[in-house]
Amino acid sequence: MKKHKVLAAAIAAPLLLNGCSDEDQVTEKKSPVPPSVYTRAAATEPAAAPQPSFLAVEPAAAAGIDFVHETGAAGKKLMPETMGPGCALFDYDGDGRLDALFPDGRPWADQGPRPLARLYRNEGERFREVTANAGLGVIAGYGMGVAVADYDADGDADALVTTIAGPRLLRNDGGVFVDVTAAAGLAAGAPEWTTSAAWLDADHDGRLDLFVAHYVKWSPETDAFTTLDGTNKSYATPKVYEGLHNHLYHNAGDGKFTDVSVAAGLAGGENKALGVVVLDVNDDGHPDLFVSNDTVANKLYVNDGKGSFTDTALLVGVGYDELGEARAGMGVDAGQAADGVPTIVVGNFSDEPISLFEQASGGKVFVDAAQKRRVAAPTLPRLTFGARFADLNQDGRDDLILANGHIEPEIQRIQSAVTYRQPVDVFVAQEGGKFASLAELTGTPLGEPVVGRCLTVGDIDDDGDLDALVSVNGGAPLILRNSTGGERSILIDLRDPGTANREALGAQVTLSGAGWSRREGVRARGSYLGHSPYTLHFGVPRTAGDQVRLKVRWPDGTDEERGLVPVGGHYRIERGGELIAIKRSGKPT
Repeated sequence: MKKHKVLAAAIAAPLLLNGCSDEDQVTEKKSPVPPSVYTRAAATEPAAAPQPSFLAVEPAAAAGIDFVHETGAAGKKLMPETMGPGCALFDYDGDGRLDALFPDGRPWADQGPRPLARLYRNEGERFREVTANAGLGVIAGYGMGVAVADYDADGDADALVTTIAGPRLLRNDGGVFVDVTAAAGLAAGAPEWTTSAAWLDADHDGRLDLFVAHYVKWSPETDAFTTLDGTNKSYATPKVYEGLHNHLYHNAGDGKFTDVSVAAGLAGGENKALGVVVLDVNDDGHPDLFVSNDTVANKLYVNDGKGSFTDTALLVGVGYDELGEARAGMGVDAGQAADGVPTIVVGNFSDEPISLFEQASGGKVFVDAAQKRRVAAPTLPRLTFGARFADLNQDGRDDLILANGHIEPEIQRIQSAVTYRQPVDVFVAQEGGKFASLAELTGTPLGEPVVGRCLTVGDIDDDGDLDALVSVNGGAPLILRNSTGGERSILIDLRDPGTANREALGAQVTLSGAGWSRREGVRARGSYLGHSPYTLHFGVPRTAGDQVRLKVRWPDGTDEERGLVPVGGHYRIERGGELIAIKRSGKPT
């Protein structure tokens, strides 16, 4: 977070909070980008007739999720209060439905048994809280994010919860979570603020390794005094704190992990990491990592295939903005622009549009296409945390979902164009490669403004389309319910039972038909502090036909041609085994 005015003991002049980077005097406010490039002016194109919306926002409480995030705020304005919560959609009990997990905070003075995270079981029409039954009621801490995977290959989903004091590994034993952090070798030697995390097989040994992003060196005792008006304390930003190194833990296969951060090339440089996404940036079959940093350069770690990484962010143009300045990066995802160009999206601070880094020059460099794709001006007043690509309307193109909300409740008193609560933004991919705001297309705002944070995407109601779950800082989460249905979708779960990587992270699936093709990889797509299911979702355009050809490339590079599959189904593919239809058009088979 950025552009915050700091008052040390020797500083008495009023200062301005304008984000999370360089400090600017009220009388000399500097825009991070030229006003002529990004403006808040309304579009000059004539408005089209409103179209029906395929998304509806509803309080998660209406579906039985009564979670309300505890920030711990009691007037001291301690920095972590502004950051959470994360969220996850995953099937914790193996019944085929997506359950919801929310890491939670706690009052700073309360050392009681308040759970580190709360779990809600999806029972079809509604959710039911099962925190205590799942063993989470006795695991305490101040939670941030979550990453899920079956790291011990026993057939159920384990959870890594990040906290302000380090990661907590929760092993799933038949639907009951057990804290095995110390036994697994993940206990922090000293408390460190951890944020997003991702599971991946970094070295192709068939076991899932763990990347954990670290933020800044902070404690309640060292919380800096910062101010909006020169008198009253406001929330601090990372500019005033030392950054922390990220960590990569190698899975030894015996339930234990080894810190290989230095040997893997991930321990150097300046870091204040908030988001991470796994991608294959150079299409060589090895999992790479993009890490969004807050007020320092982003990182793009390219894997040599043996688990060693080189940061190429500055070389390929994704470390800084087009003026060579670091932005306040939060959530991140990798997908495709509307015309199929591989793209990385990064959520940034207010007065900074989102970054939309597209591969150019044969994939050798990236350029920021936010302006070209028409998402720069609409996102300029937003403070974007959650960011995800997803084909929401089943037309074969990635749409874009952004969860927004400021960190400072009093920001509008200083910047009239920036609000504390902000709406969720959905940008729909259009013919010609540009995006259009769903609110503008329908003529109706997408729900009430909230202080949005985490964004996770999955088929919550099991009807074949993609819904979304949005966490709210200090509030109750939202569900974005999709009414498109599964008629033009294909959902695929891969299973590789011959290895410890049972969910086949690193595998790729390619669908093709009638002049259309699309490839997706099984990978961690955390957005911000979050976890989305590993199920692959394809929207298939009608021009591709009602059957498409399916090909799987497994993590070891082995190809399997699986023939034609009907559009409108959810399939499970086991390596070397049959293709099993779980559902057809949202209905169980």
